[in-house]
Amino acid sequence: MIAGLIGGGVAVALAVDSGGAPSSGGYAVSPGGPIAFVSTVSSSPPIAASAALHRVVDSLKRSDIVSARIDMSAGHGVPSVENAAVPALYVRVKIPGTKGADMMEALWQAELLTGAVVQLAGSHRSLQNDVGYIYFSGQFPDGKVFPGGLGGAMGYIARGQQFAGSNDTDAEIRDSIDRRASALGLTVDNVTIFRALGAAPAVVLTAPDIRAAAANYESLAEKLFGSTPRYEGYYLEIRGKDGKPYVWRSISYLTGVGSTWIDPSIGGQGTGADR
Repeated sequence: MIAGLIGGGVAVALAVDSGGAPSSGGYAVSPGGPIAFVSTVSSSPPIAASAALHRVVDSLKRSDIVSARIDMSAGHGVPSVENAAVPALYVRVKIPGTKGADMMEALWQAELLTGAVVQLAGSHRSLQNDVGYIYFSGQFPDGKVFPGGLGGAMGYIARGQQFAGSNDTDAEIRDSIDRRASALGLTVDNVTIFRALGAAPAVVLTAPDIRAAAANYESLAEKLFGSTPRYEGYYLEIRGKDGKPYVWRSISYLTGVGSTWIDPSIGGQGTGADR
């Protein structure tokens, strides 16, 4: 997997870090300020973190989220942020395994949940400044929990981003993706719309030339979802004509985290940083 914070930050203490900006477009940075991928407006008054978590979990009922909880302490030996709106957020997701991109879609859903909870519950200019600790864990189909944990992170991301497609209906989103995919010579196999806060589509496609699609996945994603982000995030899985998935890409713009995995059999690299 190629994974990393788009907007700077760390996986545990999450103190503010101006960090590095993304290497490609669709964002704005004010001097010393958090990253905004789209325009921002003043956010609504914050609600209690527990109420925010309940609201977001309820919105993600048909997801891979097994459980999510907020604790007042991050645990022994783990530093926390003073006056954090969400002192410690623990999210467990269903994963089929730990090889290749097995965990990618579930972790993306956990990132959507995290960003939405902090957007609703926090009040700082930077979402990162409202979180004390994030920890994701994975649960296998037999109910056993992956012992190592799956991390959890948030970059230095601005509050109040206004994504143009947040309130698009499922039908509008599917129609848009169908039209754009058809223009690119791609076949849409499945579209699922997640709404932790606003809309975030998960899209599975088939490409007639999987090597060409793998070499141009960033361009394909921009043409499908907008070079200036239209949604709060997206998950993209590209399959070959044999029905096998070869390319996975996910972005969560509220947490500033992106991941990519390309099957080594078509020239993909197993590890690296996406910043």
